Amino acid sequence: MAQSEHGRPQRVAELLGHELARLISTELKDPRVGFVTVTEVRMSNDLRSARVYVSIYGDAAHRQASLEGLSKAAGYLRHELGPALQLRRTPELFFCLDESLDRVDRLETLLQAVKKGDVETPGPQTSLPVEVQTDRSALAQRRREFEEAAALARAAAPKQAGRGDVAHGSHKSAGRSDARGRAGQRRRGR
Repeated sequence: MAQSEHGRPQRVAELLGHELARLISTELKDPRVGFVTVTEVRMSNDLRSARVYVSIYGDAAHRQASLEGLSKAAGYLRHELGPALQLRRTPELFFCLDESLDRVDRLETLLQAVKKGDVETPGPQTSLPVEVQTDRSALAQRRREFEEAAALARAAAPKQAGRGDVAHGSHKSAGRSDARGRAGQRRRGR
């Protein structure tokens, strides 16, 4: 039994990869997402998250745009995957760029240079790292902005607290007692 449980994440990852490839090619209408190939899916052992490695045809800017489009569509894809996977919880999707084809191309270039007898090896084709922004990173950014705004508001609050009216404060407490009184009258049927 333990051995079959160990293989389950791999089986779910394989099914998830096939379904994601189908959904991305047929259902996803985001214009930022270009020619995308799902190369590998790695599931966590608890099946709650999946790291999806994709190969994207194009330059660095096009790759970045495609990854952003995939990250934004992760919720939609997750919703569509639910019925196909038939799991208790559909895994959270994290998209990563698979650069293995670029590395293979670089190795092929080096091997060709060695075969020709070149003394100098060709320089690497520079590819900039692509930053992936997931829903979590966007939420973390919003949280930081909110905390900064709250800190500024707290810093400004002591300055405004000295200017308050006593009548204004007593009016608020009077409003609370009126509300409690009306609630009591309603319970008694008046």
